[in-house]
Amino acid sequence: MIRFLLAVLISTSFLTACSASDNATSTEDVAAADTSAPTPDTTVDPGLEIVGEYTDNYDQDLSITNTAWDAGAVVQYDNDANHLVMQNPSDAEWSPSLFNRIVWLNPEADGSFWFCWEALDQETQEDALNATEQADAADPATGGCGGFPWSKATPKS
Repeated sequence: MIRFLLAVLISTSFLTACSASDNATSTEDVAAADTSAPTPDTTVDPGLEIVGEYTDNYDQDLSITNTAWDAGAVVQYDNDANHLVMQNPSDAEWSPSLFNRIVWLNPEADGSFWFCWEALDQETQEDALNATEQADAADPATGGCGGFPWSKATPKS
C-alpha cells in the first residue's frame, strides 16, 4: 500500500512539474517567436474563374458568382476541368430542383468564354457530374453542344 501511495505521489509531482514548465508561454517566448510572414495556404480555393456579369451571344444577361449561375445554385465547380454543377431553383418553371453540368472553354484575353449546358435535368449532383453526355469543343460557334452551337459569354462593359 505504501508503494502505491508513493507511486501516486511521485506521478502527481512529475505531472505538475511538466505541466508548469512545458505548457507555459512566457513573455520572453512570445517576444522571441518568429515574426516573419506566414506561409500562404496554397490549398485555399481562389474561386470560380468565370465569375462576372456577362451578355451571351443570344443577347441574354448572365450573372455568375462563386455560388450562383443566374438564379441557380452552384453546388460544385472545378476550374481545372472547366465544369460546374448547378441546381435549378425549387420554384423554376422548368426542371425545378434538378441538377445540370455546365462546361466552358478557357476564357479568352477579353474575358469572354464559350459554355455549354452539357448534362441537363439530373436527379442528383452526382448524376450531373457523372452523366455521360460530352460536349464537342472543336467548333463551338457552329455546334457541339447537344446538336446546337455553344453559347458565348462576353463581359459587360
